[in-house]
Amino acid sequence: MRILREENVNNMRLVEGRGGAYRAGGGAAGLSGRLGAALGGGAAGGEGDRLGVVYVMDTGRFPFFLAEEYHQFHNGIGAAFPEDYRVGMKRAMKERGEIGATGCPELPF
Repeated sequence: MRILREENVNNMRLVEGRGGAYRAGGGAAGLSGRLGAALGGGAAGGEGDRLGVVYVMDTGRFPFFLAEEYHQFHNGIGAAFPEDYRVGMKRAMKERGEIGATGCPELPF
């Protein structure tokens, strides 16, 4: 945690991740399905995408699962990330064997 705080040059809010599955029926209160989850209200613990927030997860309690490539290299919430990240870094990491197929379908984003 000390290293995360030291390297947090953009002053992101570091929040203890509590995990939790999505609510039955999905979504935040007042919203339904995927829309509610996409707007950050879908997880039972209140964890969702929030601008400026990083959820720090205890990997002893919450094991790591590699995301599909389209979840690893995409634009941010309300902001376009540079092409050298979305395309260049993805290509370089694939060439070095650092990322690869997860067994899940890849969407063309």
